Amino acid sequence: MSKRCKRLVSSPTLRKSEMRLQEDRCWAWTMYLHAIERGAREVLGSLKKNVHPIFEERATEVVDVNDISSADLEQGITLALPDDATNAVQLLIEDWLGRHQFRGGRPCEAVGDFLKWVDRVVWNTLWGWSRFPPRSGPRFVSPRLTWRIPKRSPVVSQAELRFTHRAWEPLSEPRSAYTKRVREIFNFQLSQYLDGIARATPNDWVPLPNKLCARHFQWLVRFQIGRESMAAIAKNPGVNAEPISYQAVEKGVHNSANYLIGADFSNWLNPVQKGGRPRKPQQG
Repeated sequence: MSKRCKRLVSSPTLRKSEMRLQEDRCWAWTMYLHAIERGAREVLGSLKKNVHPIFEERATEVVDVNDISSADLEQGITLALPDDATNAVQLLIEDWLGRHQFRGGRPCEAVGDFLKWVDRVVWNTLWGWSRFPPRSGPRFVSPRLTWRIPKRSPVVSQAELRFTHRAWEPLSEPRSAYTKRVREIFNFQLSQYLDGIARATPNDWVPLPNKLCARHFQWLVRFQIGRESMAAIAKNPGVNAEPISYQAVEKGVHNSANYLIGADFSNWLNPVQKGGRPRKPQQG
């Protein structure tokens, strides 16, 4: 690695009190990026097309990306490029943040922490793409130890619970007896299934807080980035989902924005124009 570039350093550690205050917000930030990956792929495509080539050109002049390991990326790395290269890339990132509504519809001081976190994830992602080029669609390369809050375990979603049993024969066995026996077998297999996943899950991974709803963050992305109206989202809240009320969508969007930004979220959200899409924020 070039001497012109500082060595890898670990991410800052928060005090316990600060960590408790940040925990829900960090979850919200992570879920928002996950929702972008699922429902607004053009955001990642723009980063890959408009920012990454310039970053890679400037970074590879001073850094051998082969020195970066997956463990470095998981921890969250900071590589200090020469000032001119850093400034050039940062200008592109700032333009990307504004173009995709990360700053919000109106000036909002509360968005500062969110933007700092996204900026850090973006830099980590750019390094990650240079070291491990995406084989399919690009994804964010989020530091695993951001704010020291662990993410959900990937093990849980890898194993399906399957249960089958021989058919009921009414002429040879009463319905109540069959039902009792099948339930006992199912409960036993369910217990074995859950225990197996628990054993395979690292101890430092924790479940997603129940108060955060992934679907609400998907609605937020559709409203904030996709510029869909809440009425349109209510008519089509998701794949194969029945229409829901406008109020349900409004509540979900506001709740997720509140976790993302804080109490001042209404200033961050795009202004709503009745009967249409959110108004485009004024430039300037």
